[in-house]
Amino acid sequence: MPDEPITHPLLLTELEQFHREVFLPDFERVMAEMCDRMESRMHWNFDAIVSKLDRLQAQAEEMNACVARIDACLERMDQRFRDQNPVSIGRAQAFEG
Repeated sequence: MPDEPITHPLLLTELEQFHREVFLPDFERVMAEMCDRMESRMHWNFDAIVSKLDRLQAQAEEMNACVARIDACLERMDQRFRDQNPVSIGRAQAFEG
């Protein structure tokens, strides 16, 4: 009879069956899809970060090479200045000391 109340044990059994047969498989599928998408995004972001770090490392190496060339150029200029003005260098060192 439709007007009869559902007994508590029957309700639990039906709910458990619904959960096991309907809800749980859908829930697991949706969670697996979400985890796959998140993992894909995480790998994409990681690859993007590695790519940026590679570019930064290359730029840092280029800058170090430029600084080394500038240092060498300044050293040559300093040496030429010392060769041309040995007396003025002595006076400048006297003021520094």
